[in-house]
Amino acid sequence: MGWVSPTLLLPLLLGAQEYPVLQACGQPRESARITGGQASRITRWPWQVSLQYKYYHLCGGSLIHSEWVITAAHCFQKKRKIRHWTVFAGSTTLLPPLFPLNRPRRYSVEKVILHPKFSGRPPKDIALAKLNSPVRFKETIQPICIPPSMMFFENVTMCWATGWGEINEDIPLRRPWILQEIQIPLIDQKTCEKYYHMGMPFVETPVIYDDMLCAGSLLERKDSCRGDSGGPLVCKVNEIWYQAGIVSWGVGCGDPRFPGIYTNVSFHTDWIKSVIMSKSSTQFPTDVLPLQLLLLHLLLY
Repeated sequence: MGWVSPTLLLPLLLGAQEYPVLQACGQPRESARITGGQASRITRWPWQVSLQYKYYHLCGGSLIHSEWVITAAHCFQKKRKIRHWTVFAGSTTLLPPLFPLNRPRRYSVEKVILHPKFSGRPPKDIALAKLNSPVRFKETIQPICIPPSMMFFENVTMCWATGWGEINEDIPLRRPWILQEIQIPLIDQKTCEKYYHMGMPFVETPVIYDDMLCAGSLLERKDSCRGDSGGPLVCKVNEIWYQAGIVSWGVGCGDPRFPGIYTNVSFHTDWIKSVIMSKSSTQFPTDVLPLQLLLLHLLLY
């Protein structure tokens, strides 16, 4: 058989339908670099979105499906009209340039589903926002993988949090509001509980519930902060990025005595998938590299 140009094979590999090829999750085109509370780029974290009310950033969120964003339930505690909520995706900044190379997108929110057992405060601080139209995946807009149910990330030491929140307590992020990234270690629940009780000795009841994760540096002032709520804590496992947590709550920002508290996504995987599969006709993103892209990679490289 003679040699065939990859250019000629490309249409055959991709086929007439673009959608299945782009349904791989947790595989950004650009790798993360180690930083601490530094400016980032959306191509490193293409699932990151801004949840906005009347075009004002209130919370972060993550694309987990072409029609769904995962975020924190407490972002929707106040009675706000659903028609004023939008999701801003595909942009490194909240003030994008006039002529961007990769145009960001804004989507209206059709409905918001809070966890049925969320009582207005943690635990169960998780919500799903359905978009009124599917996103078109591209380099700057990609889904993050939802971990298997009760995935413990036992061999993962460092994860990443991203968002447009305050850079320190009561110090807001300045224009043009560039996405920030921070690498922070996971902290086991027992150690986290111990630190909170040491910092708040008057509290006798447990602080950390089963559906919570702790992350933060006990030596450095690295933490998520106000405005990051609902955003992702992601961890890399076997070259695939999974969303381990959702920014939920904490005491102050960057206080070594009080690690950041995140909703444990794997604790709610079954609920997430049941909601989405019951209300969407499109398939759920997969953490397996699609065969078409794998073949294309082998041909081109």
